Parts: sequence; C-alpha cells; structure tokens
Amino acid sequence: MPRSVFLGLLVIVLASEIPAQTTEIDSLFTELARHRSRGEQTEECIALRQLSGLIYATGDYALAMQYADSALAVLPPGRPDLENHLNFIQYSIAAQQWAAYPEEHVKLLDTAYNYLVTLEDSELEIPFLNYYGFQLSSYGYQARAFPLLKRIDTLAQGYPGKFAEARLASYDRQLDLYKNEGNYAEATRAFRKFRDLWGDRPANSNTISLWNNYAAVLWATGDKEQYRRAMRRGLNEALAINDSTSTVATLTSMAANFLQAGELDSVPIVLERARVFLNPEENPGGRIAIQRNYATYYNGRGMFERALSELEPLAEMCQPLSAPPDCRYVYYEIARNLDTLKRYDEIPPVLAASLEQARRQGDTRLASISHWFLARIERARGRPEIAIDHFMEHAALQDVIYDEDLQQAIANERTLQEVEEERSARDRAELATALARSRSRSFQLLALALGGLLLVGGLLLWLLSRARTKLRANNERLAELNATKDKFFGLIAHDLRGPIVALQGVDEQVNFHLSRNRPEKIKTVAANISTTANGLEHLLNQLLQWALLQTGMIPYAPEEVSVAQVFQDNLTLYREMANTKGISLTVSASEDLTVFSDPRAVATIVRNLLNNALKFTPPEGNVNLSAAVHHDKILIEVTDTGTGMADGQLDQLFLRPQRSRQGTAGETGAGLGLQLVRELTELNRGRIEVQSSLGTGTAFQVWLPAHS
Repeated sequence: MPRSVFLGLLVIVLASEIPAQTTEIDSLFTELARHRSRGEQTEECIALRQLSGLIYATGDYALAMQYADSALAVLPPGRPDLENHLNFIQYSIAAQQWAAYPEEHVKLLDTAYNYLVTLEDSELEIPFLNYYGFQLSSYGYQARAFPLLKRIDTLAQGYPGKFAEARLASYDRQLDLYKNEGNYAEATRAFRKFRDLWGDRPANSNTISLWNNYAAVLWATGDKEQYRRAMRRGLNEALAINDSTSTVATLTSMAANFLQAGELDSVPIVLERARVFLNPEENPGGRIAIQRNYATYYNGRGMFERALSELEPLAEMCQPLSAPPDCRYVYYEIARNLDTLKRYDEIPPVLAASLEQARRQGDTRLASISHWFLARIERARGRPEIAIDHFMEHAALQDVIYDEDLQQAIANERTLQEVEEERSARDRAELATALARSRSRSFQLLALALGGLLLVGGLLLWLLSRARTKLRANNERLAELNATKDKFFGLIAHDLRGPIVALQGVDEQVNFHLSRNRPEKIKTVAANISTTANGLEHLLNQLLQWALLQTGMIPYAPEEVSVAQVFQDNLTLYREMANTKGISLTVSASEDLTVFSDPRAVATIVRNLLNNALKFTPPEGNVNLSAAVHHDKILIEVTDTGTGMADGQLDQLFLRPQRSRQGTAGETGAGLGLQLVRELTELNRGRIEVQSSLGTGTAFQVWLPAHS
C-alpha cells in the first residue's frame, strides 16, 4: 500500500472528532486559544491532538510532532486513552521519518501498533494495518505480515459497507505474497475474495494490480489462455482510468513473463508500448522496470554492452535513501554484466554500492551474494586476503539466511495448522447440521432432484440462447464482411476500368499520327501512356498493401528511420507532379530527426499524404511537408491550400474503402490511401489527426515514436 494512501486514511480518522464547523486549522487554533483561556486542560489536550493530526496531513511531520509533544505536556491525569493515542501519533510520525532505514522503521511501527491496540479503535487500526503489513512484507517479514493483513477482514466485518478499499489492498498484498511463495491455491483464494467483494465497482490501481498478480499465477500454473484474459483485463482497466503507472506496470509484467518463457521477439514490442505511457519524473520505478527488462532481453540476445548501457543510467537513480524499491539488485546486475565483459577492475565499487543498498534495505540475501561475488572477483585479481574476508562474510550471512528460512517455515507451518484447525471446526459444524437435518433427507433429495431438472432445463435454455446470440453475431459480421468485399470489388472495377479503357485504341492513334508524320502528337500519346501506367502502379500498390493489412501479413520491423531522407525520397518522386500542376511544394525537416518505426510503413504514410495533398490542391496552391520533435514523438505534418472537406466528409474519412473523389485535375484513386495511412500509423504505435475546412485546405498530423 503506498504511503500516501495510508496517510490519507489515517488523517481522516485522526481528525474524525473535529466538529464540522471547525475542520480548518485556523478554526482549531481559535478553539485551542479559548480552551487555554478557560483553563480547560482536557479540551486543550484533545484540540492539540487534533491539530497534530491535521498538520500531519500536510506532510509537515516536525510541526505535527511539536503539537503532539504539547498535547502530552498538558495531558490530564487519569486519561490513558489520550496518552496512548498521542504516543501512537508520535511513533507513526517518527516511522515516516525513518522510512529509508528498514530496521529502525519496523521498530517504530511495532511500537506504534502496540499503543494502537490498547485503543480498541478498529476505524484507526484498519488503515494502519494495511500500511504496517505492506511494509513488513516488503522487508521480507512475510510470517508477521500475513496475520496483520488477515485481521483487516475480521475487523471490517463489524462495519458493513465500509473499508472496502482497505480490504481490497489487503487482498492484493496477500495474493502477491502467496504468489511469491508458490502457494497458488491460496493466491487464487485471495483473488476470489476480491471478486466477491468488489463485483462491478469501478477499477482502481488495486484492482489492476490484483488482475496482474493473478495473471502471474495463471502463467506459473501453465494456463496461458486465462493468463492472456487476465492481463488484457488489467491493461484495459488501466487504460480506461488513464492510470499510466498501472499501465506501465502491466506491460512490464508481460515483458517479464515473455522473458521467463524465452519468447524474446515479443519483449521489445511490449516494452516500447510501455515507454509510450511512461512519465519518468512521476514514475521512476516504471523506468527502472523497463530498462531492467531491456537489459535481460539484450543479455538473452548476447548483446552484453547494450544490456549494460540500459543498466548503468539506473545506478545514479538508486543512490538516494529514497530510491524506489525497484532499485533492488540493480548494482548486482551491473556487476554481472561487467563480469561477462571481463571488466573486472570496475566491479568492486559497484558491488560496494550493492552492499550499501543491502544494508539500507535489510536484504540479507543481496548482501550474501554480493560478498560471494566480491570474493570471486578479488581472488581473480590476485588479492586472496580480501577474497577470504568477503567469503567469510558470505558464509556468516548464509547462516543467518538459514535461520530466517527456518523461522519462516515454522511460521508458515503454524499458519497452516491454524487454517486446518479452522477448517476442522467448520467441518464439525457442518456435520452437526447434516445430522440435525437427516430426518428430512428424503424430502431434500426430492427437492434437489426437481431443482436439478429445473437447473438442467434452464442451462439448456441458456446454452441455446447463447448459441443463437453467437450465430446472430457471426451472421452480422459475415454480412458486414460481404458488404465490405462487394464495395471493395466495386471500387476495384470502377478505378481499374478507367485507366484500362484509356489504353484502348492507343495503337490506332500511334499508327494514325505516324502516317501523318506528327511526332509531337506521338509524344503526347506517350506521355498519356506514362501517366496512366504510373496511376495504375500507384493504384495496384495501394490495393496490395490494403489487402495485406486486412490479412495481418504486413511485416512490422521497427528501426531507426531518418525523416529527412524519407522526405527527400518523396520530394524527388512528387516534384514533377507539383510542377505540372503549378503547385508550390516545400519541405522542412532537421537532419537529426529519427523515428523508431518500420521504414516501409513510414515511406507509405508520407507518400500517400503527399499524393493526397497534391491531388486536391488547385494550380498556384501550396503544399508543405514538415517534421518536428513533440515530447517523445516526432510530429509529421502535411498541409495544403486545397479544396478542403466538410464535417460530414471528415467523419467518414478513415472508414472502410469508399469511392475516392476526383482531384482538382481529374485525378482518381481507389479510396484506400487514407485507410492505409491510419492502419500503418496505428501498427507503428502512432496516431493521426486531421483538421480541414471546405475551401480553405487540410492539415494531416501524424505522431510516431521518436528514436531514443
């Protein structure tokens, strides 16, 4: 559970006794002064406690601590409830200030909880338990975290309809812990509790995390079909609520699963999509996850230098005390790559940083493997004394790990025994109920048989209804495909007929002009043949690409593409067309602008937009082709001063194949150009927009991923 969520829940409870008319801090100061002037010591203490809670919400922990101290100073005798409440606030604040030091952080949280349980205040305890359990589990104290997280459910039963969010966060953490232990049955049970609790309520970051964790369970158990459904559900929920952080987390989780399965070809596609949604300033953990997955991918391809280039920029991010949890093992992974590249002298300082990170986070395993790694490296460097020291540290830590694992196993066994005892008690109660009802068993069996018949009949009706619905949907889809096919063939027949008819009788024209010795006329006929042939080639290329797109056979192989070079190729191709129509064609793009896209797709997009602009621009008009950097995208823009389009035409612009309008010089087409542009843009993780007004001109804007 993120700390900000806990703080919000905690402050609501701490401030719950403040009357509605005095919820603002200024009003509370006025009330405090009144109590002091009257010598009302108990009321003054309560007001100071409430002030401490409100200031706590602003993030000014030092000032909040001062008011808690002031409240303790005026604490009246015989009020242990107020004293314990104030001590809980103080230790909670202190815990936040020591969050970068796991050992001290846990001790302060333990003390705060000891004071909290004396208050018997479930509304205050439930949000604290979520944060407390989350921190314990993140530090590796799973055995302590489980009973705290499960207690949330027990306490929440006394408040029907409340604390659904807290229970949801608890299920998410339990599922994650069970998944990491390999206890997939309990993980699935936690997921089902979430489904029963949440129903059809709106999605949030916890529901997305639950779907993602459950997908990981399905992946581990080999249910790939259900895994894809769960991941798709989590991704769709993240996109629906515009939660970029959860979207990145979902996509990086998918990439990690592909890496684990050895499906390397899918990894860069998923990670590039994650980068589209990443805001590095707001989500540093997402950036770390993306680059660590990329490093694993490049190592799998044998590209060790490239893998190291992904990891090294993360070292600086992981130095501060407030570094994201995703930093764990970053330095160790850098050291492994340096070892593979035989750059041994660079490894010791990196592993020293890894040891410091392990010390700050209380990670015994990371410290152990870092010492073992250093022992091996120092021995290879001819420094046996230092190597022995590190090996002894590694051996001592292994003993600690063994003891921790033993304690964890004992705690897990105790938990299993408690679960079994609970199940045995439930079984005994069920047996007693069954015996009490044995006298009416015949009636129950009869009712069950009748109910079974009704159920089977209802099921058959439902299956029949579903089959009919599916058949109806398939028929509608088939009708739509047939209509598209008929329209497509109609367009082909119409647009191919014109050029072919134009070629009929060419031999008679040539022979006639030869017999009359008219070479100028023959040149005109030749020019017309060339124009018609070029038009046919452009038309057939569009028809072929559109057909390949519909069958999913267009290859997607992204690479670094120079925008200026694509523009220059198209300028050479269309300069003559522009000159023939008397159109001013201008091109502007910096030489260093590059996109990460399929080069054939980029060329097709620019060619179709430029052809479209020239087609609908009258003589003496202007067409401009430009490109510029726009955040992490490259914006390609084609503008013209042509005929423009009405709103009704804009609505139909990117729909299925339709009859193309004639250009200003009678040019024709298959009506597929803009359809191709849209589909190729989306295939390359971009987007397209158009602005146009009738008689003024049109501007097409295409955003494609910039090459980093």
